[in-house]
Amino acid sequence: LQHAFLVAQATAACSTGDDNDNEGGDEKSTTNRARALARMTTAYTIGATIGPALGGYLATSGNGEGGGDLYRGARWAVYGSLLSVLL
Repeated sequence: LQHAFLVAQATAACSTGDDNDNEGGDEKSTTNRARALARMTTAYTIGATIGPALGGYLATSGNGEGGGDLYRGARWAVYGSLLSVLL
């Protein structure tokens, strides 16, 4: 779902104000844009860090013998992606 992140970046950059429309408010518009993009990048980075770790944990846990369900992490990833599409 990389395309969703790129669209969100473009939307945040366009919807946080136009520097040309503000007289004397250029600094505030730029600050709002930077804050929006920083929050989005932080959320993406946290997801990219936690997602693979959680998938690995789900794939290796269970069955008591060290062998887990390799498809469990993939199913959770699909559910999470579908949830993100719905939101």
